[in-house]
Amino acid sequence: MEIFNERIDDVPLILGICEKMSIKKNIESSIKTHKNQEGLSNGEIVMGWIGYILSEGDHRKSHVSSWAEGKKKCLEGFYGKEVKGGEFSDERLTGILSQLSEDGKWEKIEKDLWEGTVEVMRMGKSSEKREGEREVWLDATSASCYHERNDEGLLQYSGNPKDGRRDLPQIKMMISVDKKSRNTIATDIVAGNKNDDILYLPNIKRVRKIVPEAGQRGLLYSGDSKMSSLSIRLDIAKNNECYLCPLQMNTKGKKKDLSDGIEQAINGKVDLTKIYKEKGGNKEQIGHGFEYEKEQEVGKGKAKFKWKERLQVIFSQAYFKGEKEKLDRKIEKGIKEIKQIKGKQVFLSKEEESRKYVEEKVEKIKAKYSLENLLKVSYQTHAKEREYERTEKRKGKTREGKYTLTKIRVLPEKIEVNSKELKDLYDKMGWRLYVTNAPSDRLSLQDAYNHYRGSQFIVENSFHILKDKPIGLTPIFVWKDDQIKGLMRLLTLCLKISSIISSKLRLSLEEEETSLQEIYPSQPKKKTSSPMTKTVLNLFYRQDITLTSVSVGDEVHWGISHMSDTCKKILRHLKIESVYENLLAVFNNQRTPL
Repeated sequence: MEIFNERIDDVPLILGICEKMSIKKNIESSIKTHKNQEGLSNGEIVMGWIGYILSEGDHRKSHVSSWAEGKKKCLEGFYGKEVKGGEFSDERLTGILSQLSEDGKWEKIEKDLWEGTVEVMRMGKSSEKREGEREVWLDATSASCYHERNDEGLLQYSGNPKDGRRDLPQIKMMISVDKKSRNTIATDIVAGNKNDDILYLPNIKRVRKIVPEAGQRGLLYSGDSKMSSLSIRLDIAKNNECYLCPLQMNTKGKKKDLSDGIEQAINGKVDLTKIYKEKGGNKEQIGHGFEYEKEQEVGKGKAKFKWKERLQVIFSQAYFKGEKEKLDRKIEKGIKEIKQIKGKQVFLSKEEESRKYVEEKVEKIKAKYSLENLLKVSYQTHAKEREYERTEKRKGKTREGKYTLTKIRVLPEKIEVNSKELKDLYDKMGWRLYVTNAPSDRLSLQDAYNHYRGSQFIVENSFHILKDKPIGLTPIFVWKDDQIKGLMRLLTLCLKISSIISSKLRLSLEEEETSLQEIYPSQPKKKTSSPMTKTVLNLFYRQDITLTSVSVGDEVHWGISHMSDTCKKILRHLKIESVYENLLAVFNNQRTPL
C-alpha cells in the first residue's frame, strides 16, 4: 500500500476564481503561446503564477518552479494535463513579463478582464446598478526600488516621494477603481518623476475604452485635488461625463473663491445646508455648506466649449478637528523651541548684538512653523556682574585692587498668542471647495460630500492590498524596465483576484444578511460580513487541506481532508462551492478535467 499526500490549502480557491474570470482565455488571446512551446500554455502559466503569489505571498520568479513541483497534482487537476519539470522556469516567466510590458497587449487584457469581472460580480438585486451610474475613483501611488537610477527608463527620483524615501529611485502607478466592485479598471505604469496631475487624462481615456457606461451622463470620476485641473474637467465635460473633486488652491482666483465663500458663510450671508451621515441607524451631523453655479468657458470661435459646474463650499467637522490639532501642535512646538533659546552672552556695551542674535533665532522658529502673525515675543536683558581682583607688577612696583565686569544675555521673556489672529484662523479652518458638473438630482450637496469622504478609502485600500501581503509589491526583484513593468501588471492581476474575492463575499453576505465566524484565529467568535481576502486565504491555509491518494495494488483512491463549515460557506458565497470536489473527481475519473 502506498500513500501520497499533497497540501493544496487555498490554491483551488484562487484557481477557481481565476477560472471564473477566464484568466487563461484572456491572457492567451493577447499573449499567444508559441507553436513550438511544449507543455503549459502562457495562460496556464500566468494562472499558476497568480496562485503562487496569492498563496505564498511572494512574487520571486526563482521560487515558482519548486512551488509548482509541490502542487503538481493540484495543478494537473485544473489544467487537465501533466505538469512537467521546467514549466515555470525563469526563462518562461521572463518571457511572459516581457509580453505583459507591451502596452497594446496589456490594454486588451484589461478590457477582456473587465468584462469577465462584471459577469462574475452579477449576483441578484444588491449588485444591480442603473445604466450609466458607475462611479470611478482615480489616484496614483509609487514604489521605491533598491535599484540604480535609469535616466532613460522607469526608475527615477521624485521630488515628493509618497513613501518618504528620497534616496531611492521609484516607479509610479496610476489606477482607476470601480466603487461598486472595488476592482481596478485601468492601470498605467510610468517613470517615478512624473507628476500625478498629468496621469489622470491618459487613464480616463483608457477607462472609456474599457467601461461601456463611459460617455454617459451618469458616469462619475472622483479624485483628489490634483484631478481638478481645468483641462481634465474640460475633457470629462466634453465627453458627457461627470466629475467630483476638491479644487487645488494653486491660483489666486481659487483662493479668492474659497475665501469669499467662507466669509459669506461665517457672516450669515448664505443659507447653509446641514450634512448628515447615517451611523447605527441614526443621523449624525458631520458638517454644513452651500453651493452655487458657475459657467466655464474654454476656447474661442468654433472651438469654444461652455458648461456649468457647481462649486460647493463645505465645512467638515472632522477636517476642522484635524487642522486645529495640527495648528495647536505647531504653536506648542514653536513656543517650546523659543523658550529653549539660550541667547548670546556679551559685554554690556554689545547688548544690541545679543538682542539681534536672539530675535533672528525667534523669527526662524516662527517661520519654520508659519507662526509669524500668531506669536508675540517680548525680551528681557539678564545682567551678571562679577568682581575680579587684580595684582599687577609694573616697573618693579606692585599694584593691587579690584574691578567689576558686567556681562548680559538677552532672552525671550514672554510669549503671547495673538487671540484675534488665532480665532480668525480657526474660523477659516475645516472649509474646502469642491467642484462637480453632476446635476443636483444626481448628486446633491450632501450626497457629493458623503460620496467623496465615504468612498475615498477604496482606491487607498487597493494600494494597501497591492503593497501588503500576500501581493507585496516591494521589494521588486527584477531589474530591467520591461520586467518591472510586466511584473507590476501581473501583480495588478493578483489585485483584481483579491478584490473579486473580498467584494463578492461582502455583497453575497449582505444580500443574505448573514456573517462569518472563525475567520480570525485569535477571536473565533467574532463575526464579520466584510472579510479581507488575506484573512480568507489564511483561514484555508490553517485548515491544512490535503489531497491524498491511497494505492492498493492496481487501485488508487483519492480523497481530500476535511474542511470547516466556514470554508464551505465561503466557497458557496463565491459560487465555487464544488471546486475542491471537482478537483477530486478528476482523479477519480468521475468527470472530465477542468
